Amino acid sequence: MSEDGNTLFKRRLEALRGRFDAELPQRLAELDSVYEAACATADADALQQLKRIAHALAGSVGNFGYHALGQSLLQLEREATRLAAAPAPPDCAPLRPLLAAVHAARAQAPTPVAASADSGAARQHAAGQTGQALLLVQHDAASGRALKLQLEHFGYRITLHQEAAGLAALIEQGGFDLIVMQMQSDEGEDSFAGIATQLHRTRPLPPLVFISDRDDFPTRLRAVRAGGQSFLPRPLDIPSLADALERLAGRGQLEPLRALIVDDSVALSEYNAALLQAAGMATRVVNDPLLVMPQLREFLPDLVLLDISMPGCDGLELAAVIRQHPAYVSLPIVFCSTEARISALLPRILQSGDDYLFKPLDPALLVATAVGRAERHRTLRTQLARDSLTNCLNHTHIKEAVHLEVERAHRQDAPLSVAMLDIDHFKQVNDRYGHPMGDRVIRSLGHLLRQRLRKVDLIGRYGGEEFLIVLPGTAGSDARMLCNQLREAFAHIQHLWENESFHVTFSCGIASFPAQHDAEALIAAADSGVYDAKRAGRNQVVLRS
Repeated sequence: MSEDGNTLFKRRLEALRGRFDAELPQRLAELDSVYEAACATADADALQQLKRIAHALAGSVGNFGYHALGQSLLQLEREATRLAAAPAPPDCAPLRPLLAAVHAARAQAPTPVAASADSGAARQHAAGQTGQALLLVQHDAASGRALKLQLEHFGYRITLHQEAAGLAALIEQGGFDLIVMQMQSDEGEDSFAGIATQLHRTRPLPPLVFISDRDDFPTRLRAVRAGGQSFLPRPLDIPSLADALERLAGRGQLEPLRALIVDDSVALSEYNAALLQAAGMATRVVNDPLLVMPQLREFLPDLVLLDISMPGCDGLELAAVIRQHPAYVSLPIVFCSTEARISALLPRILQSGDDYLFKPLDPALLVATAVGRAERHRTLRTQLARDSLTNCLNHTHIKEAVHLEVERAHRQDAPLSVAMLDIDHFKQVNDRYGHPMGDRVIRSLGHLLRQRLRKVDLIGRYGGEEFLIVLPGTAGSDARMLCNQLREAFAHIQHLWENESFHVTFSCGIASFPAQHDAEALIAAADSGVYDAKRAGRNQVVLRS
């Protein structure tokens, strides 16, 4: 986490701590009131309510630094549980010294709240979200400018550097997600590769791709020793370079991991959300377990962090309901509760859950567990939902995405556009250059779309050479402007076949909500717009009204 990010995180935790401190006297007063009612009535139900309040507080006070208070509340909870289970009318006398201990512990000053919960895995995700800044190191000015222009069509932000002087300082300065470096014939320490080799020995470098006029073992070995993670010979195929860059920079993982936090404690759920957000995750909090199912469908989490003790529907019951839906059978569920509660329920927890954490939650353990479980789920889901050639959503999942976004647009009364892209004269590309070359053209369009579109936009391979993109919050006129920019960029990408280079274009049709009210109508209208663009001469964008 950057210094500014860590400062903001500290301020947010301090604000949450302030809110919790302000609410704590009222919560303890409620505990006193329920205790008095239990003593007056000798009612087991009142003791159950006392136990629930003590349990909820015990699970949250520790996260805000009140560790002694948390232990006192746990003892109160255990005794209330024992008395409520007794066959005879309960005697509340044993609770009085425990309640006094709770108030005594409340008077103790809390320890500082943890200031950071960053993790290596989460930082990798967060790093992918900062943009694709690329350092291009080329000695030849003309080829450097040409390569810079080609990579800019894919959406990279390029810094072109042409001299050995100042190269080490530029790399050490940082700020680059990727480096593309020319391998010079000079093998000395002052060559580009020599400078990279010296830096590589002392510090980690950004993902580094070497390009060279020579393609032999010694040259490739020099690249490896200089920290190169990929090597491409000249003449350089631009889509192959884009493919290598995307693989190294993890563009397919730009979207942050998502965690749904279900806990009836507002303070604790917001605290946990702050920890996970600081680690690069997107979060959504639900404080009423009865409202979880719509949020699952809309938010599509990679993980559910689920409290066990909640009124109306406990965590185990909610997990069982979630598992009834085929779409959520493999969704990771991590239960949270006090150690005593989890130990008693462990067999049931392991039936429907994937992991469990003791309250008060350790910040580092929470982040490591959440990120690890969510990453594995995201990887599996991606493999099932992605087209193997382009790494875009496959036909089934992009159609599902359109349905989900139409539902969201209806709820939020927001604009939505859908665009269908079809590569022009694709059969001629296959016939003239072969199907492997055709596959590379398709991949290059997928790369361009992922680089140039927002993280909230959805990209799918709809058919052979057809792509469908979903643009939430985008009116038809804005979508047309965007797709024209994409069309022009794709038309300028150079494809290399043997000693020949060629360019390819696409035609595009766009439909928008609310002009089209449902998903099938949007897709059909966008597809019809493609045919209109083809009939009008290809290489253009048509917005269907």
